[in-house]
Amino acid sequence: MTVLELRPSAEPVVPAVEERRPRRWSTVAWLAAICAGLAVTSLRPGSNTNAFQDEGLYLFMGHRMIDHVVDGVHVSEYPGGYFSGAPGLYPVLGALADSIGGLEAARILSLVFMMVAVIGTYGAGSQLFGRTAGLLGAGALSVCGSVIFVSHLATFDAMAMALIALGFWVTVYSAQHSKFLFAPIVGVIMAVAFFTKYGTAVYVPGLALVGIVLSWNMLRWGSVRRGIMLCITAAATAFFVITFWAGDLMGGIEVTTTDRTPISPASASDLVSNSVAWVGPWLLLAVLGGLTMLRRWPLVAVLLLLSIIVPLQQIRIGESTSLAKHVGFGIIFAAPLIGALGAWLFSKSAWIAVPFVAVVGSALLVSGLSHSQRFLTTWVDDRAIVEQLRTEIDRSPGKAVLGEEPSAQRYALRGEIDPILWSDTFGFLYGGESGIPAYQTAIDQSHFGTIYLTTNTSNGKLINQYLTDNETPYRLSAKVPFTRYDEFAGYYLVWTPKVLETR
Repeated sequence: MTVLELRPSAEPVVPAVEERRPRRWSTVAWLAAICAGLAVTSLRPGSNTNAFQDEGLYLFMGHRMIDHVVDGVHVSEYPGGYFSGAPGLYPVLGALADSIGGLEAARILSLVFMMVAVIGTYGAGSQLFGRTAGLLGAGALSVCGSVIFVSHLATFDAMAMALIALGFWVTVYSAQHSKFLFAPIVGVIMAVAFFTKYGTAVYVPGLALVGIVLSWNMLRWGSVRRGIMLCITAAATAFFVITFWAGDLMGGIEVTTTDRTPISPASASDLVSNSVAWVGPWLLLAVLGGLTMLRRWPLVAVLLLLSIIVPLQQIRIGESTSLAKHVGFGIIFAAPLIGALGAWLFSKSAWIAVPFVAVVGSALLVSGLSHSQRFLTTWVDDRAIVEQLRTEIDRSPGKAVLGEEPSAQRYALRGEIDPILWSDTFGFLYGGESGIPAYQTAIDQSHFGTIYLTTNTSNGKLINQYLTDNETPYRLSAKVPFTRYDEFAGYYLVWTPKVLETR
């Protein structure tokens, strides 16, 4: 074999299915249309206007982190001990957007990140299977219900997906063009993705494997060295940051990722059923696309594995929390195979391909819209309880507030209640005691100005039972109804000091 034969081609390897390449301006127009469609579905009327619990938690804490940096305010909550991502990264970006335009601006930031994910997915797909496949894959990603949901949500997830898609794109490009120095760049991108959301670490060896498979024929063991370099760079970057700057993140990494105890346990059959319902059609199309690319079966196998690895992990540990968001991550890797299926059909007959793409695309859109709407109404409309709390804090200014899962209300009232005054039903220290005894002592000593409960947590139920069954300084002053899926789902039980009755 001559030296010239060892040199990789200057152009990416594109299979024969791509017969007619769209012009670049046409590609940009199609990508703009796909992103515009995602914006319409993400921002459509009918979605919740109040903050989801996670949104409230991250944005509130982001504001606290900014206050800490700018004004030196002490943050007593130690969010690094229980967040599933570094509190100094996405929460700060989300809070900056929130400062500019409120919750909607923070959600638009997520939409922008998801558009980046769509573009990154196109880039990877076009490098692998051609521009038509890239565009069709990007379109398939944009109509996935999980993706629409995440693009509307001011949480870590959209930023994490954007970084994964960019890492995927750069990995494919560097493998196709033999750009060895791109491996450390991908490693840094994935380290940032890791700090955005710790669970993304699972994709680091996956991207290394993608690069090895793509460049094996050109570089042989050199491709393995490049994959190792990618992993080492990602691990070394994360190690350096944790060791010299953010050691307190280890608690959050362990609690939320490496040694996670399920927050919402569910059976394997339920988790499989939900995963199939939410992304099954996309995975089926990816499998069919893989069948058209059997000559590249190692790549197909890796992409299909990356498409399902996160749901498999949640099924393994029996965790249902955030499954509706996490199933969308894998579609980044399934999308190029879906696009390859469409491109293969176009190479055979446009008369077959056009109606197929139209019908299947419409079916995916209907499914995605239906599921995303379901996801977007899973949390309660808390506007009534926020107004009730405003009334109560006016009656007990400067007094502590005990709320059950209060993140959304804490965010909504962050300008009216000192952050140090908030307590929740997950953990509490008072008078040298912890847990339920601490809550009981604090209640007996009238520590709280307002207590509001839904009895959705075990401690919430015990606290409400103690208030109901015992003579305490509190009375049940209001029952504020809340809805879920536009249906009555329960009451906020508001307890306030009895002494206020005599005023």
